[in-house]
Amino acid sequence: MSGSMRSLILPVVLVAGVALLGALVMVFVIRPGVEQGEVVAPRSDDVQPQTEVVIERGLYSDFFIPEFELADQDGEAVDESILEGEYTVVDFFFTTCPLACPGMNAQMQRVQEATEGTSVRLLGISVSGDYDTPEILRAYAGRLAADPERWRLLTGEPAYVASLVRDGLKFEVAPDDSFEIELPDGSTMFNVQHPTKLLLIGPDRHVVAMADYLSPEQVTALIARARALAGG
Repeated sequence: MSGSMRSLILPVVLVAGVALLGALVMVFVIRPGVEQGEVVAPRSDDVQPQTEVVIERGLYSDFFIPEFELADQDGEAVDESILEGEYTVVDFFFTTCPLACPGMNAQMQRVQEATEGTSVRLLGISVSGDYDTPEILRAYAGRLAADPERWRLLTGEPAYVASLVRDGLKFEVAPDDSFEIELPDGSTMFNVQHPTKLLLIGPDRHVVAMADYLSPEQVTALIARARALAGG
């Protein structure tokens, strides 16, 4: 055979060999744990699992409500399970607050009315538990016309509540000695700086959406989001 003929045949043989090797790799699977060199035919369960659905929490995925133990307006113990499995609109307030709280709770009243007939819940957490006892909260809930089946008010030791807000929601709660508030009994207390957002909390206790209480458009959007997510 001439040298030119051999030079044509050799590449053809090499290509055929590579193709055969590739076909064998497609037919057989080397399993983890099998001795080197041992070839095992594919099993019927060698099927790729379906792609896992990822729930996108969005902009506020790092913000959440930690585990907690507080008391409601009836003095009943309440923990984080009140939030689990439901969509809940949450705010932080105190009953003697003369600044943001009246406007915030007016918007919470609006949320209560706009989500009536749905599974959306409301939760208010006092940042001034030294004054806001369950009895005080019960009277305050009455003034708000809060539906006790849907809108609960919670209270606890102020430093404990502040730590919940700081650790999970990354907001600060702190005394504000630049402004003094007169209480109904004639005594005074310092103002308390606290979050002034309405928070839509998802079934996993993570924040889904926030709304500035001063923005009717943002509150409207939060209500629409809550109704849509709760299926109402």
